[in-house]
Amino acid sequence: EAFGARAKVATNAFLIVELWGYLLSSLLCASLNVAELDPVYLSGASGVCLCGLFVLFLSRLHPGVVTQLNVLSNAAFMLCCCMFLWTGFNLPSKAPSDEVKFLKPHGLLSAAGILVFSPAGHSFYPSVMEKMADPSKFPTCVKRAYSLVTVVYLAVAVAGYWFFGNSTQPSAVLNIGLDLHLAPLPTLGWMAPLAAAGMGLKMLALAAQVLTTLVSTLRSAVPASSGGKERDLLVEFVAPAMLVGLTSMVAVHFANDVARLLNLLGSVFCMNVAFVIPSLCYWRLFRRELGFFQGALLASLVALGLLLASLGVVSAL
Repeated sequence: EAFGARAKVATNAFLIVELWGYLLSSLLCASLNVAELDPVYLSGASGVCLCGLFVLFLSRLHPGVVTQLNVLSNAAFMLCCCMFLWTGFNLPSKAPSDEVKFLKPHGLLSAAGILVFSPAGHSFYPSVMEKMADPSKFPTCVKRAYSLVTVVYLAVAVAGYWFFGNSTQPSAVLNIGLDLHLAPLPTLGWMAPLAAAGMGLKMLALAAQVLTTLVSTLRSAVPASSGGKERDLLVEFVAPAMLVGLTSMVAVHFANDVARLLNLLGSVFCMNVAFVIPSLCYWRLFRRELGFFQGALLASLVALGLLLASLGVVSAL
């Protein structure tokens, strides 16, 4: 209400597109992991379509079932992290020391979009807060969750990079059970399909939750007075199928270039949601009370967000 009807429509549209980006990335990552189980029959369009149908099926289940499946998939993710590190410990030889460089400034700029996209979840926040018994605890929960995730990710990433060096793959699953030349290790070859199945399950459960949230957001964005039962039928049954179909077609196009897709999504959407939109909203609400330095800080954040978004797009294209 503070920003007017047009701003509300624009914000809803932005969040819907960002949610669709999460659906696209999770469906694509799920299909890539499923393809590791059978590269002949499950790679490319066939794997994406199979995952899309499974996501549709999961989205029709009771939310409690999907939540339990998501908890199970998180356990599978932690198991994959352990298998990744165990593979590194059992390598016949570690990566040469000249390959291990823990700081590459040019790499930070080119991967800025991915770094912002990976932990982002702006479109999920409202629906999560609605389901909490005490929504006032949401900021504390988010801070603790992101702090724990940061520690776990850094520990796995730094140790893995120290083990594998330049042989580190875009997905840790592609290193599990393999040596530096990506050949199966004699006693750990069984890990690769198990890790692919676990990560595939995690991404499918995530995609189902994203689809459910996206449909819910679309329902709230469409006026209740438009269509009645026909509107509900369209949003409940037709919209999910159309969304999954469209997403599957785009996923097939980016099947061999996941990093570029994530960089584009992070640069275009997450950079703006993280830096530009909050600064502009704060300025709109308190512009008469802001001093010179506060205004300059907000302008700097907007400029930083636009700069990082532009750099991410340029590096991805």
